[in-house]
Amino acid sequence: MGTLEATVSMLEQLPEKDLLKIQAFIRLFFPETSNPFSPLTEEEIYAQLERSRKHAEEGKLKDAKRISSDVRAKYGL
Repeated sequence: MGTLEATVSMLEQLPEKDLLKIQAFIRLFFPETSNPFSPLTEEEIYAQLERSRKHAEEGKLKDAKRISSDVRAKYGL
């Protein structure tokens, strides 16, 4: 079973209230006014990478495990 099939199988077993929580959480990442998957130019990609590197050098980082844990706690996942 692939990832998509496994995910769909899990979602099919959840009660409606849990599905609504998941839907609300996912909407945080996809505002209706923007498309997060719009293509970027090579110049835009390099500019974003440069900003990321600069933030890393300045210590403006967040631990991914802590963020994941916080999200799970906040949304009861």
